[in-house]
Amino acid sequence: PGERRRRSGGTDIAAAVATLTDTSSGAGGVANAGTGLTVALASDNPASATVITDTTATTGNGQANVSFLKVNFTAAADGDVVVKNLKFKRTGISADTDLDGLYLYDGATRLTDASSISSNYVTFNNASGLFTVTKGTTKSITLTGDMYYAATSGKTIGMTLVAATDVVTNGAAVSGSFPMAGNLMSTANATDLGKVTFSGYASYPTAAATDISAANDQEVFRFTMASTNQE
Repeated sequence: PGERRRRSGGTDIAAAVATLTDTSSGAGGVANAGTGLTVALASDNPASATVITDTTATTGNGQANVSFLKVNFTAAADGDVVVKNLKFKRTGISADTDLDGLYLYDGATRLTDASSISSNYVTFNNASGLFTVTKGTTKSITLTGDMYYAATSGKTIGMTLVAATDVVTNGAAVSGSFPMAGNLMSTANATDLGKVTFSGYASYPTAAATDISAANDQEVFRFTMASTNQE
């Protein structure tokens, strides 16, 4: 028999070692993180509809908070899943500039600030997580947008989640039947689209307060609302 060699012994581990990663306890080495995320088009995905803009110069405005796409995210039963990045593609006969901004909603709760479309795509990103799907549950997320006032009549606009790679998690594998396309919305113009303008009181508060006494119903801001064309 040939010569036997003995490996030299390592150093005993007597305490926690920061450079060691527990990859058996969750996705991406994160303890208790879910290992899978299933994505599906929601059964109540918004139907096709007509969206309104008012292209009147200087005073025009567009329909706000139009729902374009609703998607269900279901986490595996072995742990919560954090979704950090989502990317959607604009479809239809339209331009990037036909939308002022897009948002993600969890029910009535807005999750993001406005994101704009560039080269047909809009991306939402948050390293800490756009939202978390609790293990074994489903969270429905809606993509909405504000129409740009100058979008002309006769266009079609839709949004699509193209591929699993457009969903970035904290390590969970993403599965589903892609692409997931929202229905197309058609644009129309109206010259009397209602609008509400919010304005702050220039003279209130009259000066900065250095001390505020504890009190109920303390007034901290005052503003006016003015409607145009419609009640």
